[in-house]
Amino acid sequence: MKTVLLVDTDCLARARAVRAFAQPELLLLTASTYLEALWVLGEHEVDLALVDLGLPERESFELLAYLANCCPKVAVVTMSTPWSADRSSQDEVSVLPWRSHLNKPVRTELLLTMTREVLQSLEGKSARPMSLHDLLRVLSHERETCTLKVNAGPRSGQLQLFCGELIHAACDGAEGGVAMDEMLTWREVWMRVDPLPSQPQLTLSHRLEQLVVEESVWEMPATVVPMPATSGKPAPVVLVRSRRDSALRRAISWAERWVSGQQAGAAS
Repeated sequence: MKTVLLVDTDCLARARAVRAFAQPELLLLTASTYLEALWVLGEHEVDLALVDLGLPERESFELLAYLANCCPKVAVVTMSTPWSADRSSQDEVSVLPWRSHLNKPVRTELLLTMTREVLQSLEGKSARPMSLHDLLRVLSHERETCTLKVNAGPRSGQLQLFCGELIHAACDGAEGGVAMDEMLTWREVWMRVDPLPSQPQLTLSHRLEQLVVEESVWEMPATVVPMPATSGKPAPVVLVRSRRDSALRRAISWAERWVSGQQAGAAS
């Protein structure tokens, strides 16, 4: 029997899931808050966590960081309501660069199907733990404003985000792009999500879409593809984790288009 934890603020959604998950091979546990989820994780050996990203006060992201830090063997699927600008798409399943993601409201049948598919894919192997790249992509997807504090052994640093965009990075005395490049190569990190300071710093203007991370080869070290700055603007930094040259070519092609666009804008 597999144990699934559903963390959702919607009591009706939890009740529907309890009825649908009444299967001989599944045990569904529910929680509506971060603290309730911690209690369940402490009392039970959970195989899969279905996490609503709409918990108040950054609790969803704190829970994702806790799962990464303390429960790396627990698989994670996220759920959230699309932003108004994204609601033109009727797709219920949105594939994030790191894992399957469900758009709310979620049909109970789809939730049960995805749960079975994820658990089946884990037969005989451990779940892939959430990495720093993963959590950053989730924060970007949800347009979160926060500070992500990161430790990797004796090294420590922080990444500040405003509306899902990186605005500041600092680690080991370095700031800006140098610090960001260094932190994005760290593995086996400990993460914590805190509020953004009242007076945040601005040392970056990078979009998180510039991080190209392929899930199937997440364990590979990142290849940094720097591009020249143009018109006094910071250059993009593309990180590629792939054994396949195609991903590297796509990343370089994207960066070249970015530079061409900047040059065309400067000329006009």
